[in-house]
Amino acid sequence: PALTGRRLYHWIAFYDFFGATADDAFLDDFFESMMRQARHLQRSMPGELRGMDFLHALRGLLFCQLALPGQEAGLAATLDHLETLIKKLVLADGTFITRNPEDGLRALQTLLDVREALK
Repeated sequence: PALTGRRLYHWIAFYDFFGATADDAFLDDFFESMMRQARHLQRSMPGELRGMDFLHALRGLLFCQLALPGQEAGLAATLDHLETLIKKLVLADGTFITRNPEDGLRALQTLLDVREALK
């Protein structure tokens, strides 16, 4: 699920790069694949995911729920999972759970992507 979430996020984030010049057949296949993967990701959540893997899966799912028609229904659950995960990853003193600044930076970058998508 973490890899699927990363893939879906990148497909949506960089869609303008390849989607602007793609033909209709490619785009039909692309969106069909994205919808299938988004449905699979939603069914597999949260599963055994923890930490950054869970965060990456949630980011991909959230981007799909915002970008694809008919996927909005699960948005509230995804945001609830995200809120719960943030409470686990960020300690009371504001540091990341591993206390590794690099891990905290990666988590913050991922959360900034989520914030921008929600705007």
